Amino acid sequence: FNLTKNWWDTDIIGIDQGPMALMIENYLNGGVWNRMMQHPNVHYGLQQAGFQSTTAVEPGPAPRGSDRLWASEPNPVRGTAILRFSLERAGRVRLTIFDLQGREVARLVDGERSAGMGEVTFDGRHLPGGVYHARLETPGGTRTTRFVRLD
Repeated sequence: FNLTKNWWDTDIIGIDQGPMALMIENYLNGGVWNRMMQHPNVHYGLQQAGFQSTTAVEPGPAPRGSDRLWASEPNPVRGTAILRFSLERAGRVRLTIFDLQGREVARLVDGERSAGMGEVTFDGRHLPGGVYHARLETPGGTRTTRFVRLD
């Protein structure tokens, strides 16, 4: 629109929709934020604004073992999804899905598993849309990932 010429276009452009995809991606894995923070101009701007690097914080303990849990494929989930994990050694494994309030909504694996790759199909069609956490508990520790369930 142009108020000085008393003109309004009949088309509507949804330019605010593109950033939503970036915000969702950043929420899921922090990739947008991490990439942005690599740019020297961002560091310069933060310095000019008075922010300082923090170097005195001791890192927490490293996760034990090399057990791994990957995000669901696909993510976001509309129907079913595959959750993949790898185990450094054989042992008791539990793979559980939780809602944001910490309630268990599904237990996908609960028992002995051999070392190596594993995968399980998750059928989320009975769950309402929202953010969910998958937690893998193994003798090597606990791993968590999150995914979005779309209605």
